[in-house]
Amino acid sequence: MSGRRDNQLEFGGDFWLPGGDADPKAGVLQVGPGMAPTIATAEPLLSPMREVSRTSDPDGRTTVIQEDAEEDLTIPVTIHGLDDHGRPLTLISATTVYWGTPDEAGYVHRFRGIQAVAGGHVRGRDHRFTGFRVRLRNTEAWRPWLHQAQRTAGVPLADGGSVALEDLPGSGQASQPALWLAGQALQPSTLREVGTYFVQPLISLFTLATGRACPPLAFQVQEDSPGGPWWDVYSAALQADEETTSRRRDQAHWLLRPADLGLSQVGTWLDKVHLLGPLPAVVADLTQADAISLDTQALLLATVAEGLHRRLYPDDLRFHEDKNLNTEVAERVQAAAGDAVDLIHAKAKDAVNGLLKHVGDPGYPKRLARLANAAGDTAPEITGRTPRWKNLVSDIRNEYAHRISGDFLNDKDVDDRLTVAFSLRWLLTTMLLLQSGIDASVLRTRLAAHEPYRRFLLNAQEWCPSIYTPS
Repeated sequence: MSGRRDNQLEFGGDFWLPGGDADPKAGVLQVGPGMAPTIATAEPLLSPMREVSRTSDPDGRTTVIQEDAEEDLTIPVTIHGLDDHGRPLTLISATTVYWGTPDEAGYVHRFRGIQAVAGGHVRGRDHRFTGFRVRLRNTEAWRPWLHQAQRTAGVPLADGGSVALEDLPGSGQASQPALWLAGQALQPSTLREVGTYFVQPLISLFTLATGRACPPLAFQVQEDSPGGPWWDVYSAALQADEETTSRRRDQAHWLLRPADLGLSQVGTWLDKVHLLGPLPAVVADLTQADAISLDTQALLLATVAEGLHRRLYPDDLRFHEDKNLNTEVAERVQAAAGDAVDLIHAKAKDAVNGLLKHVGDPGYPKRLARLANAAGDTAPEITGRTPRWKNLVSDIRNEYAHRISGDFLNDKDVDDRLTVAFSLRWLLTTMLLLQSGIDASVLRTRLAAHEPYRRFLLNAQEWCPSIYTPS
């Protein structure tokens, strides 16, 4: 029997392993916010014993010899099913979490999977889709812009397909309208690829824009888009919908307004997914990461800063703007240094060549300065006295990388790391949002009026007066 219990959904029906639909087992698929989907069956779908031989005895009986095969229960499988209404169900990458005597509900076999699909039989993790829809927390504020004529059409993406806003009933609900971000006619992609190249980047963009966590509330895919049926996808990544009046009032405290970030910027952002990679997700995750230690935040952001510079400015060089000339100088430096130490120790030349392998690349402080200058027009105060700031960030990063000191942090160390963590968070947020194509003057206005950003600038004057105290 299918139904809803609290925030959980239950799909009662029959289940089988692919190819075993002639012998289905009664059971239930359970899904819900924050929980990994599970299937429980009244009869086992797999056995911890494997048949190795079968012989016919003279008396007409059959002798079966089995061996232990508990490892078979640990191998991920795909499970198909039909619920009581004939709706196809799939549990992907399912492994056994219980096998034995009937539990309180009468089930003897229980699986936990990575994702469950309601609406179709998925082959497995390699099944491909060309459309997706996702609901994110806090995005209902964009509803008014959906109803403006110029925003209703989809925005084309560089790799094919388009992205649009759609006003539709929420997943699993009869009538409650909800705002969905949708992509259609995309390159065929697995569920993991859809999550990597579309859903997570959208989560990151709206989290950076609002300064609030924007987890997925519902997720659907379309095998053949446009026009094909939509299938609901459930996983532990989905969160409960908590849209409230207080959250709507919270919009006044967001960094950006819905009018600042339209479909054009969303499309531009998705077109840069391959350029930016996973870097935006790290910065966005730290937006609401109150429990992460200060050391962890400073280390993560200092690392992301170098990665972002490499992605945005791959042509920056140390010695010369011309790549060939820069390479020539770097090779001469390596050769001269290697020759200089060749007679000191048998391994000295190899060690020096290894250390100087990237001598032609810009150093970390220079990368920081480039990012600071690029963000300067939008957030002119973000790095204070930039030469001193880049040295501080570089020193802190080297401290983590080389563990120069094993001591615990003193008050000055804490102030320095607060400065590094918060300045890098705002610098990287600024640089990333600019990649979406948002107007730099709009972002500058929003930052100047944003209370958390202004509070950082005031606090930084106390943490590191040599960098942030006005001259």
